[in-house]
Amino acid sequence: MIGYTRHIGRKLAVLIFLLGTYTHSLCQNNNLIDSLNATLEISQDEDKVDAFLGLAWAYRKSDADSTIYYANKAIEIGRVLGLTNKVATAYNFLGLGYHYLGNDFESEKHYIMALEYSEEFQDSSQYAHAANNLGKYYLRSGDFVKAYEYYQLASNVFDKINDKDGLAFTYKGLSELFRFQNDFEKALEMSENAVRIRLQLGNTEDLVSSMIEHASVYDMLGQHKNALKEYLAAKSQSEIINDEIGIARINIGISEYYFKRGDYANAVSFGERALSLASNTRNASLITNINFDLGRAFFGLGDIGKAKSYFDLVLSKAELSRELVYERESYFYLSKISKKENNIQKAYEYLKKYDALKNKIDYDEAARKIQRIEIRADLENKEKENELLKANDLNNKELIKNQAIQSNVLMFIGFLVFCVALFLWYEVRRGKKRNVELRSKIVTISNQNEEVNSLKEDTEAKNEHLSFKNIELQELNAEKDNIMHVVAHDLRSPLNNVKGLSQILDYTDLKEDQRTLVSTMHQVAQGGINLITDLLDITSLQYGMKDVDITEVSTIDIINFTYESHAESADLKQIKLIRDKANIDVKLNSNENYLKRILDNLTSNAIKFSPKGGEVGLTSSEDDSNVYFSVKDNGPGFSEKDKEKMYEKFTRLSAQPTDGESSNGLGLAIIKTLLQQLNGAIRLESEQDKGSEFTVILPKSMG
Repeated sequence: MIGYTRHIGRKLAVLIFLLGTYTHSLCQNNNLIDSLNATLEISQDEDKVDAFLGLAWAYRKSDADSTIYYANKAIEIGRVLGLTNKVATAYNFLGLGYHYLGNDFESEKHYIMALEYSEEFQDSSQYAHAANNLGKYYLRSGDFVKAYEYYQLASNVFDKINDKDGLAFTYKGLSELFRFQNDFEKALEMSENAVRIRLQLGNTEDLVSSMIEHASVYDMLGQHKNALKEYLAAKSQSEIINDEIGIARINIGISEYYFKRGDYANAVSFGERALSLASNTRNASLITNINFDLGRAFFGLGDIGKAKSYFDLVLSKAELSRELVYERESYFYLSKISKKENNIQKAYEYLKKYDALKNKIDYDEAARKIQRIEIRADLENKEKENELLKANDLNNKELIKNQAIQSNVLMFIGFLVFCVALFLWYEVRRGKKRNVELRSKIVTISNQNEEVNSLKEDTEAKNEHLSFKNIELQELNAEKDNIMHVVAHDLRSPLNNVKGLSQILDYTDLKEDQRTLVSTMHQVAQGGINLITDLLDITSLQYGMKDVDITEVSTIDIINFTYESHAESADLKQIKLIRDKANIDVKLNSNENYLKRILDNLTSNAIKFSPKGGEVGLTSSEDDSNVYFSVKDNGPGFSEKDKEKMYEKFTRLSAQPTDGESSNGLGLAIIKTLLQQLNGAIRLESEQDKGSEFTVILPKSMG
């Protein structure tokens, strides 16, 4: 009895320790280590495994090395005792530890070991957790197809064993996946599911993580007030459990919220709070994010000294954090800072590094777009195959039905023959006549059966031929797209180098004729880059870009963005760029990036074809159902012949740029394609030598 009581006491001590560890996972100190030692001294081997697993989980965000240490301890004892489910858990925790250290190779390896170990010993729960962790790994690696497959696998197993906690993890991961693919509506649905389950389960730490993801989706949807509200609610929950990492992540989210609104002082304030909380951890990815946000906030305040120090920190940790986007943008800001300091050589070096990383990221993104298009094509092919199978199934059912009818007819014929035999003695002549009629029917049915079989064989042969032709067309189209992307990528880098070199030469002491040659070189390089970009864009728009992300868009924001983007180029050409500041702000449901591109192309053309000293006007208006954007210039205008072909690709019109600018004939074709995606239209009012006014017409709602 005494031994049993001691055993219960040890179990209770371990339980109390684990509860304390999970609740204060980010507040480890010497007292916590002393508590661990005291617990381990009174624990039996199995209880020690539980204690080690508790510590491994608690340390995962703030001290990943400790997570790895305690997970290995749990594996060491668990293997000896045959505790297979705890060993699988420890492998999952090892993967998490390496993930937070930024070691993706070891992270993936241990997740796979957890998956295989739990499958071997039929541990459904840890099998699902390992699949979910692999989904997160492949999402981080940019392999969205594998990420989705593993998330679906985890979701199915969690649902089958009714593990709500695991389902919440998977919903959060799927939200991140859909967010990265710009499918914000699905991302919102998944994040709402995760928050709902977390509220039911009452796990505050995991609830905070789901609320942060929920806020991020709101922000991407343009629902900024909802995003801030969700961030503040998550912060309140994090402060209850003293979750410093969670509070740091929330503070940086709020900092980004204020940065987007130009409130740089508040952006700095919340960024510094986040850094204060995260600086004692080894979470390289989070610290890189905070340093970058602080750098651009100080840049916005005009404190370029502090901004430079934070961007330098981002670059010094780039290899550890592996955050290429932050590294790229840091080079961009450092180039701006060097230019402000009149260090043109340094600015050019930073700009080259920025362009190199941008090209790499853009190329990777283009590859992912091609992959998504190929996946969509595969799904469509599978749907066609399913439809073909259904059609064949219907044909088979019809054939079986016909055969059944034939069998019934034959049975009926046999019955009639039997009846005729019985009545042969009574009606011999009449019976012979009936036999002749029945034989004729049999021949007719046999001929019909042969015709059905012939039609079936002909249909199958045609289907096979069509399938082969479809495969050939798909292969040719894929080969064409691949060649175009490879050629475009190989041409873009040398053209960027020529452009950058011309910018550097422009700052040197040149003669007037040399400066003219350098300017021509810069214009030719920029024209080549613009042509490559337009070719890739119009190809992407025509093949595979069927889904359009719709958000609420402000007409004033679009007009202001277009004005600010072209003010400098207009000044250089001594053209007065005018925007109607009295416009009433109108909200419409459309795609913001497409609208910016349309107004950018129209304004660029207006400046390009207007004479020095001319004017270009930007206005917007509305009626009950539509919104109108207008770009007006006093350039050469369009002839009637120009109007007939102006929206065709690579079209050369009668008017020419007034200052030697390049024109590839794709701008208006891209505008027409984008407006088709937005259910919009474009109207031109122009007479030759009297200027032009393009009016873009868009519905207030695409729903």
